[in-house]
Amino acid sequence: NALREANALKDAPEGLGAEIRDCAASGDHGSLQEYIDEWDGHAVFQEADEDGWSALMWACKTGSLACLQLLVSQFENAHDTDANNKKRVGAVIDEPDERGQTLLMFASIANSVPCVRFLHRKGAKRDIFNEDGFTAYLWAAKCGNLEVLMTLEELRHSTIMTTRGGLTALECAEVGVGRRG
Repeated sequence: NALREANALKDAPEGLGAEIRDCAASGDHGSLQEYIDEWDGHAVFQEADEDGWSALMWACKTGSLACLQLLVSQFENAHDTDANNKKRVGAVIDEPDERGQTLLMFASIANSVPCVRFLHRKGAKRDIFNEDGFTAYLWAAKCGNLEVLMTLEELRHSTIMTTRGGLTALECAEVGVGRRG
């Protein structure tokens, strides 16, 4: 699998993955669209930086809905069935980084209600835990992102979960407030 990915990246110019991630991180959907027009479907869009973060993750980390939509659209096939599209997109959306962080978690941390709603519509799994025992809901609580918390509740995400250390959402919010001052 790693060999196939390495071979798929061979024909991409040096630094292209970094440029694509920079577009996603800065919300430059115009330039990102140009890259997609030229490189649509190429493995370079899934290339991760030194922290293990792909362009999709950067779009969520910065709350760039337009970039997120462009990047997710690459995994949808106009000639495929809805079920196959959902399966393909779902696998990409729920793929965690090295610490278990998902796109939904990044969007929750970024306080991006539009990205959270988009990911939900695309079938993001609701209650995945990262390696520290946090879900998207618990991250939103810890970060004090009330709008995202209310949105996740509205979308029927579990509100009674606790972290591995046993912290509830309210306790996460209290810890977050202490750190924010």
